[in-house]
Order: sequence, then C-alpha cells, then structure tokens
Amino acid sequence: MGVLFLNPTCTVVSKFPRSTDRCGWCRISTGYSWKNKKKNSVYFQSNGNVTTSGGLSSLWTKRLMLTPTIGKIDRGSCLINAGSMALSSNEKTEDEILEKDDGIGILKFLRGKQFFITGATGFLAKILIEKILRTMPDVGKIFLLIKSPNKDDAMDRLKNEIINEELFKCLQEIHGKSYQSFMLSKLVPVVGNICESNIGMEEDIAEFVAGEVDIIINSAANTTFDERYDVALNINTKGASRLISFAKSCKKLKLFLQVSTAYVNGERQGRILEKAFCMGDSIARETITSMAPSTSLPLLDVEGEIKLALDSKEAFQDHAVAQKMKELGLERARVHGWQDTYVFTKAMGEMLINCQRGDIPTVIIRPSIIESTYSEPFPGWIEGNRMMDPIILNYGKGQLTGFLADPKGVLDVVPADMVVNATLAAMAKHGEAGKRAEMNIYQVASSIVNPLEFQDLVRFFYEHFSSSPYMDSKGRPIHVPRYKLFSSMDDFSKYIWGDAIQSSKQVVEATSSEKLSRKLEIASKRSMEQAMYLADLYEPYTFYRGRFDITNTQKLKEELSEEEKKSFGFDDDGSNNLVLWKRPAHSHGKTWGSRETEMNIYQVASSVGNPLVFQDLARFLYEHFSSSPYMDLKGRPILVPRYKFFSSMDDFPKYIWGEAIQRSKQVVEATSSEKLSRKLEIASKRSMEQAMYLANLYEPYTFYRGRFDNTNTQKLKEELSEEEKKSFGFDVRSINWQHYISKIHIPGLRKHVIKGRGMRGY
Repeated sequence: MGVLFLNPTCTVVSKFPRSTDRCGWCRISTGYSWKNKKKNSVYFQSNGNVTTSGGLSSLWTKRLMLTPTIGKIDRGSCLINAGSMALSSNEKTEDEILEKDDGIGILKFLRGKQFFITGATGFLAKILIEKILRTMPDVGKIFLLIKSPNKDDAMDRLKNEIINEELFKCLQEIHGKSYQSFMLSKLVPVVGNICESNIGMEEDIAEFVAGEVDIIINSAANTTFDERYDVALNINTKGASRLISFAKSCKKLKLFLQVSTAYVNGERQGRILEKAFCMGDSIARETITSMAPSTSLPLLDVEGEIKLALDSKEAFQDHAVAQKMKELGLERARVHGWQDTYVFTKAMGEMLINCQRGDIPTVIIRPSIIESTYSEPFPGWIEGNRMMDPIILNYGKGQLTGFLADPKGVLDVVPADMVVNATLAAMAKHGEAGKRAEMNIYQVASSIVNPLEFQDLVRFFYEHFSSSPYMDSKGRPIHVPRYKLFSSMDDFSKYIWGDAIQSSKQVVEATSSEKLSRKLEIASKRSMEQAMYLADLYEPYTFYRGRFDITNTQKLKEELSEEEKKSFGFDDDGSNNLVLWKRPAHSHGKTWGSRETEMNIYQVASSVGNPLVFQDLARFLYEHFSSSPYMDLKGRPILVPRYKFFSSMDDFPKYIWGEAIQRSKQVVEATSSEKLSRKLEIASKRSMEQAMYLANLYEPYTFYRGRFDNTNTQKLKEELSEEEKKSFGFDVRSINWQHYISKIHIPGLRKHVIKGRGMRGY
C-alpha cells in the first residue's frame, strides 16, 4: 500500500514572517529580508508576476492538488511554486546573488529541485531537511517515504516527528504563524516501506513520484551493530537495491545519493581511501597473509548471504530465532573481514548499488561516527542514543567508570551538521544535468585531519560531569571519578566484576530486606553484563587501526566560495592535526585503493585530520560528570571515578568480575534479607555479563587500526564558495573535541535523549 500526500490548503501565504536577516537560534542568514512592511501580501496568479503596491513581486505558481480516485490520481489544476523575486538584505534579488556565486553553487542547485528521501524521520535526514528548507525556501517538493499503515498515520508522523520537532525551531522563528503552512507546502509524506517490493508504494503513486523527483537520497538504515542478520540485510542491503531499481524509473533524475558509513571499510588498516566496492569484494581476502592459500579464503556472494539468512531463519526454532540470527550476522561479518552486521550489510548495499545503477550518476557519502550537531541549527541537538552515548550516560550516572579502549586510539567522530553540509556540497557538484554517470564517494571523517584520542575524550567526559554533574533522586550531584581505559578484555572484566561486587556489598549493608537485597543484586549483575556486552560490541571501534582518507571531501571544500564556506562549511580543523601520523596504528605502511580510478569516493571522517583519542574521550567524560553529575533517586550526585581503559579482552573481564564481586560483598553486608541479597547478586552478575557482551561487540571499533582517508572529501570542500562554506561547511579539522564533547554533545545528549532526568541545571 502506498499513499502520496500534498497539502491541499496552501494556496495563498497571507503573511510573510517578520522581517529578519538572521534566525535568533542559529544566527545564520536566511537569505530574505522583506524591507517593505506596509503590504507584504503575495498573490498567486496565472497571468504572470505582478508587483503589488507594497513593492514586492507576486508569485506565479501552479498548485499541485492530488485528489485520490479509485485506482487513479487526478492531477488536475494544481500548483508548484515557481519562485519569487525576493529581495535580500543588500537589495539584490536572490537570482542576482546566485548568479554571482563563484563556488559550487549549492543554493542555485537547490532552488526548485524536487527530492525523494527515505529514512526521513531519522536523525541525519531531519537535519538535512531542516538545512535545505532554512537555506533555500524556494526548493521544490520534498517527498518523504514514511512507513505507515495509511495516509492519516503518515501525516501524523510527519507533523509529530518532523514539523513539531524542536530541531526546526529556527524555521519556526523565521516563518512565525505561517510555519505550518510553509512546511506542509514543501514536505509531502508518501506511504511506503523500503523493505517491501516497489518500496511499498502503490503503482500509481510510484509512477507520479518517479515523474517528479530530481534527487533521491537513501538515508534509511538499521544501525544496530548486532541486529538480526535477516532484518539488517532487508533494509541495508536489499533496501538499497530496491531503491536503485526505483531510481531507474525516474524520468528527471539527476542524482542518486546513498548515505553509508566510513566503517564499511571493515578491518582495513592504515590510510583508507575513498574507493568504491565491487560485487564480491571481501576485506578478509584483501588482508590475508601469504601464509594462507587463496583457496582457503571465503568468497563474498551477496545473493548467497541473503539466501543463507532466509534458510537459517527457517531452520532455527521459534524461541531461538532472534538470538541465533543475531549471532549469524556477527559470524558472517567477521568471516569476511567486517566488524559487525551493520557495516557488513551496508557494504553489501554499496556493492549492489554500484552493480545495478547503470548510467545513474551516484554519490555515496561515508560519514564516520555521527554525533550531535556542532553549530546548526543550534549546537548539541541529538536524537536517540548514538554510538558513544550509552558509555557517556552510564559514566555520568556513576554506573560505568571504565571501558575497553586503546587510550591512544582514535575515535573518528563527526558532527551531524558537517555531514549534512558535505552531503549538500557533493549533491550540488554532481547533480547538475549533463554530469558523467560516475560513482563519487566522499568520506566525512576526522581521524586524519583532527584526530580525537580516547584519552582526551574521557578527559572531556570527566571535565563535563565534574562541572555539570547528574543529580540523584534527592537532587544531590553525582560525583564521578576519572575515567579508566583498559587495553585488554581481561583487565576490563576484572575491573567490572570487582566494581559489581563492591556495589553489591554496599547494597547488602544498606538494606535489611532480603527480597530487596536480592533484587538489587540481580540488577547489579545485569549492569555488569551490559558493560561487558558493550565492551565486546565496541572493541572493533575502540581499537580501530584505520584512518579515513578525505581527499575527495577536502577537494570539495576547496571548491566552496567564501560565502558558501560560511553557510555550508564542513572543515574539522583542530590544533592537533596529523598528530598521529608517526604512529604505526595510523599507517602500517598501507594504502588501500587507487586514486587513478574514475569512480570518486568521498569518506566523511575525522580519524586522519582531527583524531579523537580514547584517553582524551575518557578524560572529557570524567571532567563532565565530575562537574555535572547525575543524581540518584534521593537527589544526591553520583560520583564517578576516572575512566579505565583496558587494552586486552583478558584484562577487561578480570576488572568487570572484580567489580561485580566487590559489589556483591557490599550487598551481602548491607542487608539481612537473603532473598534481597540474592536478587542484587543476580542483578550485578547480569550487569557484568552485559558489559562483557558490549566490550566484545565494540572491540572491532575500540581497537580499530584503520584511518579513513578523506582526500576526495577535502577536495570537494575546497570547491565550495565562501558563502557555501558558511552554510554547508563540513571540515572536521575545525572541531575542538573538548568543547564539542563537554559543552555540546553530552549536554545535548542529556537534554534531548535523557530529557533532563537525573540532572540539575538542564
């Protein structure tokens, strides 16, 4: 089933928003300044534009009104905005300004374009939509594929999850009372599902959309590292294939843009170039040593993997299918050289796009770890728990004060608004008619130009929570210790279990209820198990040895005009640029891919230009939760120790179990209730097991040895005009990691995700 929506009420905009050059929230120029305030009405006519007595040009438009009939759509007398001669603050028409642009021409490109976006209610897509509407209100219709049972539900989701979202408050201020009508005149909900054939749209609806859109953006994805294999394949791999098939039916299509991830490069190490995948590419086959014969290496057959998932699902018993499918996904990913199910299925999605796209111009944007906005539409906006956020929040609450990570390793993080700006710049560069049908890839990352080391990251955590601690249930600040980083799973395990045991003892000593003591013990165990689970899950990232090359992205940045740099900048330029170049983890003497290919790949990452090292990340965490601690149920601040990092899985479990044992003893001593003591003990054990699971799941990332080269992305950035750099900037070298983590990301996480719970002063 599929239903297309267009707002049938927006024939006349009776009043424009109040005269303003800048939005009060983001301080970005809107491009409009209506000087004449006496008469600001605009009339829609069919005989051309006329100027009202107030001195403004009227809009000559056609209105597009779809009236559903039985099996057909009446596309009769209806309207699409044709633009206006809006005056800017310097008394020049917008057309004149755009003609003078000497950069990529982002605003000129966006004007009048019609978009089709999947994953529209997701974190990144909403920021992209907001940016387009704020910087170019004369954009055409933006069709949003929304998973809904019917048109009414789709409209409700559009209003509740997009239009009424806090993210759009800058647009609300700009448009005032006409905000709702403006949004409904631009955003068109389309009932559908990328996991279904024909992406879930009815035939006539699909035909109409195919005849309208200029740009398709696939932002739909399942980002859970250990998702069920069948589920992840259906959206990340098969979904991409379904959408590129739909793209072939789009008559006006100028560009297909796929939002991917820099970590599709799997377990590659050293400088990782912006290189496209071909069908059957296997990271394991690339990295194998000469000691293993090539005949023993697994071949990657995408269709075979899809069939394997379906067959396995049928074979597993109903009660075990969910867990077994999760295990199968991780197993298949690691066999072929990827960290987890998420990046493996995204890589296979890229392969299918490259294989099936034909002559469709295609751009793939590969961001590294996307976190909260750096500046636009306002700093710190975030939605949901991103990759490092569970670690941050648990630290602030005093529940997880150490983690498995290489202290000098780099966490490749990039703010969401920089990814959006790079996306718009790449779109404008490659989306004009007449462009060659190439595959252009941009990596948006920080690990080369502005690396963020874990030791700095956790220092930022500590500084933040030290000055802005969480509050406990009694309103008291939660004091956090400095974050500990462990280089081995054994050390981390000992730490976690030791902490759990200590906590259990404290609970036992604090209560005389055996039943309560037992419950608390069980909760503590679960907490520790969660910590171990996270450590295992994140290990490929906390020990990641690659750096993402951003050459394409840098070249893109250089093409921006000065004005574009102000509005669309994405330069993550830090003071410690290339500080890790001398380290073996950075290069290993390897360079993946060749720059001589005609297919251009853009990796958006920070590990080369602005690396975030784990020891810094832990320091940031400790400092944050020391100053701004969580509050416990009694309103007391939760004090957190410094974060511990363990460099091996051997060390981490010892740490985890040691913590658990210590907490268990404390629980036993704190309560006379055997039943409560037992419950607390079980809770503590579960907590430790979860910690071990996470450590194992994250290990490919916390010990990741690759660095994403983003030369292409850097070149793309250089093509931006100065104005485009202001509005669409994506230079990750400009990020000050301490300020971003401590003052933007964590406060945003606590405000928008936790919604102020356990906090004071937020």
